[in-house]
Amino acid sequence: MKTRYLSGFLSTLIFPFVFSPYLLLGCSPALHSSDGKPPSEQSTSVGSENIHTFELQTIEGQTIPFHHFQGKTLVIANISVGCATAPQLADLGQLYQHYKDRGVVVIGYPSDDFAPPGYSTPPDKTQVVCRKRYGVTFPLSTPGHIKGTEILPIYRFLTSAGPAETTGPVSFNLEKFVVDKSGKVRARFGPFTNVMGTEFRETIEVLLSE
Repeated sequence: MKTRYLSGFLSTLIFPFVFSPYLLLGCSPALHSSDGKPPSEQSTSVGSENIHTFELQTIEGQTIPFHHFQGKTLVIANISVGCATAPQLADLGQLYQHYKDRGVVVIGYPSDDFAPPGYSTPPDKTQVVCRKRYGVTFPLSTPGHIKGTEILPIYRFLTSAGPAETTGPVSFNLEKFVVDKSGKVRARFGPFTNVMGTEFRETIEVLLSE
């Protein structure tokens, strides 16, 4: 499947100007990734064939095995409510409402990996901004790292287990991974991609039809 992905080099040139409100806090793209496992998420090797061997630890404190999502099309995005990309949460919420009855699940992974060193968004603030300001109803993970030495196991999988054009470290907030019904990464879209736009929805439609 064709992937619309903004390269790390291009994002490094563009993001500091486009996302200047968040950059007042020192937020910037950073490109590197290495292995690491937090204790709060099930450990699964990078060689896993599909996503259904993982568990989702929700921001509300629930544990949801990903095998519950078998047969669903997943859209997974790293989010940060302090970033200028945060208004896209409303679009992700709209996508979820539009497609959830047809088997699409959107999952947000809060992360401050592109914020200034030492900056941390309290989980309750993430909940309030997502649920109240943007009306998000899709599942949210507990905060974690999507790059670096403490990268979440699921993000090790997402950034390495799919087709070559979907692999590589996350370059900024609101990158979207699309996972098919069998749990395999099929597409990856950059932070600028409008999830309610034609390209993204065409991808969803193709996977729903399989």
